[in-house]
Amino acid sequence: MPDRDCVIRMTNVSKLFPSGASRHSLFRVTMGRVSRRWAPQMLAALHSIDLQVNRGDRIALIGNNGSGKSTLLRIAAGLHVPTSGTVEIHGERTLLAGLGVGMVDELTVEANIFLYGAMHGLCRPALRESMAEILEWADLTDFRLAPLKSLSTGMRSRLAFSVMRHIVTDIYLLDEALTAGDQSFREKCDLFFRGHAGQGSTMLIATHDFRFVERHCTKALWLDHGRQVSFGPTARVLESYGEHREGRRRAV
Repeated sequence: MPDRDCVIRMTNVSKLFPSGASRHSLFRVTMGRVSRRWAPQMLAALHSIDLQVNRGDRIALIGNNGSGKSTLLRIAAGLHVPTSGTVEIHGERTLLAGLGVGMVDELTVEANIFLYGAMHGLCRPALRESMAEILEWADLTDFRLAPLKSLSTGMRSRLAFSVMRHIVTDIYLLDEALTAGDQSFREKCDLFFRGHAGQGSTMLIATHDFRFVERHCTKALWLDHGRQVSFGPTARVLESYGEHREGRRRAV
């Protein structure tokens, strides 16, 4: 009998990518394929992930850079197809990356708000009505007509997150969307997540901000080189992760 509370289920999910070392000239690739002696070298970004996300869960994805957090989120978003295993998604989803993936450098901030919002199902009249508030929340009122490429990394993060606050969806997938902002930005994010607590929205959040994880996440998934090390209540996973990091420091 299906679990009605389950919104994401990954079963034995692995993802392989060609390694940079496997690049060859067109001649070598062609000859290799003809002779069947050449095959691209593959790197495993994820190994046999088993994960169930229930409605209302707020799950932090933790681990060093290159641990597979972004790959897992992109599989959940439907941008990557797993090499093996199965993925079930029940509900609408939206992916927010820290730099606002999908925005265009040559367009103005205002034009990017319309573009980014439209990508996530927001209609133009609603965006026009919310424009001043979106810009004010992001502290970008004076940059309305500035080209996006003139904005710093932190400013782009504030802009993308400010638009995301107006997106209504079942599953939010946040990829390092909280790390590029300043203290004021993080305080605003805290208010946003506190305001959404208990509303039933589901979130998977890749972050290095453990203070945020402790305050807002109900569970945590620890990944290391694409492998699932631990998954469960936030406090337990963070304790194990902290002990692991301390052990590595002492070993150095």
